[in-house]
Amino acid sequence: IGVTGVQTCALPIYVPPYLREVLGHFPNFHRTRFALLEAGNTVKPHIDYDTTYGIRLHIALATNDQCFNGGWDKDGNEVREHIPDDGSVWFINPGVKHYAINGGNTARNHLIISMDNQSILEDHAFKV
Repeated sequence: IGVTGVQTCALPIYVPPYLREVLGHFPNFHRTRFALLEAGNTVKPHIDYDTTYGIRLHIALATNDQCFNGGWDKDGNEVREHIPDDGSVWFINPGVKHYAINGGNTARNHLIISMDNQSILEDHAFKV
């Protein structure tokens, strides 16, 4: 899908207690991974799948002010957002064309949680 400078790794069989606690706030996840986007690299625009299947949540672990996730709204307008490494959880709709850019001098690392369905968006009771 046109990815440059991205590294992913699966969680080990042993999951550290803090990470287990964070993931415990997200029922019905089917995949989780760390996505390292090296300085100066991009994830080219692409569409993953229909969100009736699932959604993705991003938690920035390390970033810089030149890192952006972007895409296009229903009217075709480009939207770019910086996801801060402040512990917040961001919804990414993988069913629309989206991309990521790291224009900074340091690597960006996100914890990405893929959910089985959209119910977490309807239930605003989760807190990390």
